[in-house]
Amino acid sequence: MPLARRIVPSDEEFGKRDDDYRPGSTGFFASPWLTIRGPPRWGRNKLLFGILMLSFLYLLYTRTASAAYPPSSSFENAPSLSPPSDEGTSYFRGWGSSSTAPGRPPAHAPDDAVDAQHYYNGPIGLYGLAGSAHAVVSQGGQWEVNRNVLFAAASLKSAAIMIPMACEMARWRRNLVHFAFMGREDLPITAILDVNGVGKECGVTWHDARPDFAPYSSELRMRFSVLGALNHIQDFMHPQVVIVDDSGQEADFLLQAVRDRMRELSKPVIHLPPGAPQNLMWITRLDTNALKAWDHANIDIVIHAPPKSAGTLIKLLNSLQAADYFYSIPPRLTIELPAEIDAPTQRYIENFHWPPSSQDCHQRSDHFTLRHRIPHKSITPEEASMRFLESFYPSHPTAAHVLVLSPNTELSPLFYHYVKYTLLEYKYTTYGAAASADVIGISLEVPLKHLNGSTSFHPPLPRSSKADSSAADSASSSQRRSSLYLWQAPNPSATLYFGDKWMEFHDFLGRRLRSPPDQKDASPPLPHVPDSSQPTWLWYLLELMRARGYSVLYPFFDHGLSLVTVHNELHHPPEERPAPSDPSSSDSYTFDESKDYLISSLAPERDLTSGPTLLSILPNAGDLPEIDSIPRLAHDGSVAPSLLKDVTPGETKAFRQQHGGCAEDQQPRKRKPLQARDLFCSDLDDDDDDEIEPAPEKIKYDEEVALNEGPSPEDSEDAEILAERPGELVQSNDDPDTGLTVPSTSTSTSEVNSNPNPNINAMEVLN
Repeated sequence: MPLARRIVPSDEEFGKRDDDYRPGSTGFFASPWLTIRGPPRWGRNKLLFGILMLSFLYLLYTRTASAAYPPSSSFENAPSLSPPSDEGTSYFRGWGSSSTAPGRPPAHAPDDAVDAQHYYNGPIGLYGLAGSAHAVVSQGGQWEVNRNVLFAAASLKSAAIMIPMACEMARWRRNLVHFAFMGREDLPITAILDVNGVGKECGVTWHDARPDFAPYSSELRMRFSVLGALNHIQDFMHPQVVIVDDSGQEADFLLQAVRDRMRELSKPVIHLPPGAPQNLMWITRLDTNALKAWDHANIDIVIHAPPKSAGTLIKLLNSLQAADYFYSIPPRLTIELPAEIDAPTQRYIENFHWPPSSQDCHQRSDHFTLRHRIPHKSITPEEASMRFLESFYPSHPTAAHVLVLSPNTELSPLFYHYVKYTLLEYKYTTYGAAASADVIGISLEVPLKHLNGSTSFHPPLPRSSKADSSAADSASSSQRRSSLYLWQAPNPSATLYFGDKWMEFHDFLGRRLRSPPDQKDASPPLPHVPDSSQPTWLWYLLELMRARGYSVLYPFFDHGLSLVTVHNELHHPPEERPAPSDPSSSDSYTFDESKDYLISSLAPERDLTSGPTLLSILPNAGDLPEIDSIPRLAHDGSVAPSLLKDVTPGETKAFRQQHGGCAEDQQPRKRKPLQARDLFCSDLDDDDDDEIEPAPEKIKYDEEVALNEGPSPEDSEDAEILAERPGELVQSNDDPDTGLTVPSTSTSTSEVNSNPNPNINAMEVLN
């Protein structure tokens, strides 16, 4: 149909308005403006809108495919080195399915090039990263919190170091392991894996994050290539931690780029030191939550040096400097010097440096604090306990922990490996953080004596070896295999105490030393001290542990090895407990009149661990057992698998009545984190928000129902208890190892006096 006929209708009903229109008029007599009008206006608008939308989608696609880092001023000022004919004008050309960009390689370097081999500064294309990055989304990579761990390498030597660790971590299946190649080598990934003997059973996801023209790229271009690749990896993977090799084999551009980018994302970077595949293989057992706390978990070391202890203190500080800290943040060190400093200690401290200069720490700062006590004639046990606790207070309950070291100890070079590994496993892993709520710390010492300092102590066997318990009890401890166990006994020699429990101990001691309101002039009663050679704060801590049901994690190693040895030949008693003037009054020490120190006979020294790696001395090849499967001992050394359920409620009630100023029928206050307020009733007026725990409701029986149905369940239970325990006495169990009478709740004086072993006072261990 002609254009004029379609535009102007031919209906005669339009009347006068269409008088000039003649149907069928075409050719020369047709209206000339109709033939040149073209398509209608609404068609042109649609066409223009479509072109704009296509342009917008194209720009959006190219922007999302490029990296977020614009070229820096130094890159813009770089000389133009004849880029390939197909390169674009943008800094990042994008990514695709091939690791090599189309087109010819860049031209040869000009005569004035700084590096004749690595000279290309053209736009960057990441053509091999798209396929593997998109596949990560199906594994939960789009979520901020996931189980992804990234190994990054640019050097083939570094890749050969980390590939065994990545495969080992994937074998444990606690994390989703990824490995990104970001170097200059143009070898296919399959060839790199074949050279390193990696098969399909490895379980690692491999990523080709190398740029186009990588063999010719300059140092600056490679650094920005790593930054762009990390940006894409962050968008699609959200790695929780990045692990790089820092043994001297890795390229500087990768280390610098990874460090800068992860700092912006507030994510940790684990730098592997030399020998990591052998010495640091234990990190492959940790999950992502523990690895994220690599730099978050801080440790402070506190040493209280007694007077005239130069020899033992120098040994301890030398062992601290010789320890391996594997490029981790070194612990802060605080030394409390006595009022009188001897000359050898003064000379050694003048030349002492911390952290050790041999440790290549990437986050170095002043980690050394030296304190000197003001001379005082005498110090009471209460003052000594307060002074000791005031030497450290955590800045954060879950991020700051304290390692208490006695000056007469000497540490193994592997001690920090064990401290870091067990701390991350039992305090920060997904399962360990919840299961270790009743664990107060981790000890390095393998104790050989009970709390009374005289009775021999034998660590329990793992629960898997219960069938051989009878034969193992008679065997020597050196024949038992390595294991871990929980013991309700503090240790003053070498123990890491968790920050939240240390804050609670601060609050507990403050309330414990506070005088009752009706006895303002009376001094607070001291805890019963079974062993006078130990500091007083240790027994206050024992009171808290018994009232709360807390335990310390202890190790036991094969062949009599230990992570710490205690030198008993020059043992110095605490300041609040001077050396006895009468040698016969000391059961644990012999006094030499020609010397001003005591010679301890408490326990023999153990050899320091000489194993090459930590996993070689740990049980089950370093697979730490779960808290619920670790044997648990009460404070007297008896096995108590249900300590929190059966023993602790009675201990808590007894402490509240004896030391907390609480009546027998008085309900405790509501327990709050980091506080011990619910154990005391003498300071009720000091708290404004005293919330009392509701008393358990008792079932009220109707008298008629009771007459028809007999006595109530409560009456029946009471009758059975009285029948089993005539005279309201608690039945007790005799410990065959210690000869102690161990009551289940409370022990009367007559029971204690009937101890079958006259050489051991039961109250010294129980109270």
